[in-house]
Amino acid sequence: MTDKNVTGSYQVVVQGETDAISVRLLDPSTGSDRTLTSGTVTIYGAGGDEKVASTPATTSGAVASYSHAFTEASGFQRDLGYRAVWALVVGAVTYRRETYFQVARRRFVSQLTDADMTSAHPYLSAQLSAGMASHRTKAWAEIERRVFGKVRRYPGNVFHPERFLEAHEWLTLANAFFALSFDANPTSEDWAKYNEARKRGLEALDSAMSILDFDSDDDGILDTRELRQNFRMVNVRR
Repeated sequence: MTDKNVTGSYQVVVQGETDAISVRLLDPSTGSDRTLTSGTVTIYGAGGDEKVASTPATTSGAVASYSHAFTEASGFQRDLGYRAVWALVVGAVTYRRETYFQVARRRFVSQLTDADMTSAHPYLSAQLSAGMASHRTKAWAEIERRVFGKVRRYPGNVFHPERFLEAHEWLTLANAFFALSFDANPTSEDWAKYNEARKRGLEALDSAMSILDFDSDDDGILDTRELRQNFRMVNVRR
């Protein structure tokens, strides 16, 4: 299941739930992780008003995170542009970082698992000993990004994300075949499989976007006018 924030990705928290935001501190010269001693975070609304005063963050290695109940009663309306200002301490040096996140009604989630993939494609178990998780995550992130671009907002308001299951499966396969394509020859079998899987994945994505049930008014109710909206992916590069 792809349902958690990944540090460094577009961050979303769900309104009314205890959820977490995070940041990773990297060395600006080398890009390597910096091990944190401690850290704090202050959260501001889209209008610049302080929502959470400076409070200790949880640190583990290079990652600082903060868990909070993002409720409407505590001032967290569904909106984007919330800003987290982090003070990250390494030894005697404090680094200031800013990240942004959105408060949404629900998260855009896929139910595809490694077991689903290996059940349908059992030969992958031997070829990918580390599993399919990274390929699934990357594929779903691409779907999320493309849907976001078409509906012009975070796609958590898609009523039936399971309609993207076929696209997710094919794009996951494409990522796996790409990783297996050690042969630089563009006519190799792995490259052929990658190209075919990616083509089918984008076609399935286009099909799903043509019958999208989308909560345009963000009220959590599927109205008749919100059924089977056409957000087809035109001019998709395959």
